[in-house]
Amino acid sequence: MTILVTLKDVLKTYKSNKAGYNALKPYVKWFPLKPTAELAGVVADLICDGHLQGEPKWRVDFTFKLIKDKNFFREFVKRFYSCEGTCWGGESPGIGFEMWKEIKILNNCKEFLESIRFGLKRFFDIDTTEIFTTSSTNKRKDGYTTKPVNHHPLKWVA
Repeated sequence: MTILVTLKDVLKTYKSNKAGYNALKPYVKWFPLKPTAELAGVVADLICDGHLQGEPKWRVDFTFKLIKDKNFFREFVKRFYSCEGTCWGGESPGIGFEMWKEIKILNNCKEFLESIRFGLKRFFDIDTTEIFTTSSTNKRKDGYTTKPVNHHPLKWVA
């Protein structure tokens, strides 16, 4: 099975191994971290709540490996849309999402969301719109400027 991240990988994000071991002592048994459906769901929850935007920059790099498996992808996307998804009715009912991300990581976010588009098509034959942004911006209280990233499936298969 693929290893997503090792303890050694995480320790590299600390100034010293000693500081890393002290901080990670309760979590050492988690390593090496391997993909599971439960982990895919937790990662989706964290990404949607924005907690992976801080330092160290874990971002979404390791999630690409997590969502290559259909079962892991199903759990990930289910939780992802539960957090960030929105439904609308009317003449053109649909489901989609909008996430506001810091401008400097916008390209990484778009690349990640493209992998979700690809997975929706590959695993469930769901066609989607292109990933898009608008001209809107928001200045957060921490001083960072964010922009929305949007995505809308065109056909939903239950």
